[in-house]
Amino acid sequence: MVTLQADRLIDFVAQVFERAGSSKEEARRIGCYLTTANLTGHDSHGVIRVPVYIRWRNAGAVHPDRVVDVPVDLPSLAVVD
Repeated sequence: MVTLQADRLIDFVAQVFERAGSSKEEARRIGCYLTTANLTGHDSHGVIRVPVYIRWRNAGAVHPDRVVDVPVDLPSLAVVD
C-alpha cells in the first residue's frame, strides 16, 4: 500500500487538473475536495474520481473554470443557473 502525505496528494491532483485546463485556483480546490473526501472516509468521492472527471472533460461533458449563478442558496434548496 502506498502512503502519501495529504498535502502531496492535493498537489498531485491539482497538477492533473491544471494540466487538463483548470486554473491553478480551481485545480487546487478540486485537489483539496477530493483528498478531504478520502480523509473523511468517503473514498468513493475521493481521488478515485480523478480518471472519471478527466474522461468527462476530454469528452466535453465537463468544462474547466465555469462560473454559475446561484440565485437561491438555502440549507435545503439551491437554484443553480
